[in-house]
Amino acid sequence: MRGNNRRCWRDRLESDWEGSGCQGWVFEILSRSIGSHCSFLRREVKWSDLYFLTSTLLFHFTLQFKAECYFENGTEHVRHVHRAIYNRQEYARFDSDLGKFVAVTELGRCSAEYWNSQKEILENVRAEVDTVCIYNYKSYNSFFLFSPAHPKVTVYPSKMAPPGHHNLLVCSVSGFYPGDIKVQWFLNGREETAGVTLVMLEMTHRRGDVYTCQVEHSSLQGPVHLDWKAQSESAQSKMLSGVGGLVLGLIFLGVGLIVHKRSQKGERLWGKP
Repeated sequence: MRGNNRRCWRDRLESDWEGSGCQGWVFEILSRSIGSHCSFLRREVKWSDLYFLTSTLLFHFTLQFKAECYFENGTEHVRHVHRAIYNRQEYARFDSDLGKFVAVTELGRCSAEYWNSQKEILENVRAEVDTVCIYNYKSYNSFFLFSPAHPKVTVYPSKMAPPGHHNLLVCSVSGFYPGDIKVQWFLNGREETAGVTLVMLEMTHRRGDVYTCQVEHSSLQGPVHLDWKAQSESAQSKMLSGVGGLVLGLIFLGVGLIVHKRSQKGERLWGKP
């Protein structure tokens, strides 16, 4: 080392943190290099520093920066996180919820302390909630985000069972955006809280019981109610008989069409007598 042009040459990364004052110098170089890459860090970097950083660090290790924006209910709450990563390990980050830089590892402690001591740096990065996150959200909303979509609601039992037998009632909700949604069950107008698993309700229904699935979503002007009414055994038997008759009718129709087509092929092959 000589004058202000100190250099810490080493054959392995661990040597950077072993004695002779090199540790502090590496922290300084990393802070300056971050200033050269991030728009919100107004730092002047000497060409000699960049040359040394390139020749001794970046040939073997990578310095990365990631800016992330998290949105809740549109832009109601926006969180901006800027991560500094060295050798594939995050060592410091700015979190807008905290309003400051924090160290993730020991390597980032000095950098976080330095950035937090710079008023201009903090003001610029705090402003990126508006200048980066919200600005891009509004600019690209029509390209990358979906418009609010109404949920489609259907209610059905998991299996056919007569009254008095245990069963599961399913409330299927699909096709909605954004993702936050509220689903509730009601039995004869009273909310059911016991036996509710996700959008399924454990039940032992009686004749005349009315189960209601209530769905609330930001795309709706008000709650949507969809009823399922318990049927008597005779009504279920009639419905099953009707379904069975329809299935048998379709089977006979299919067999008749096949026989008819085969008979037509035979006439074309041998001709009429």
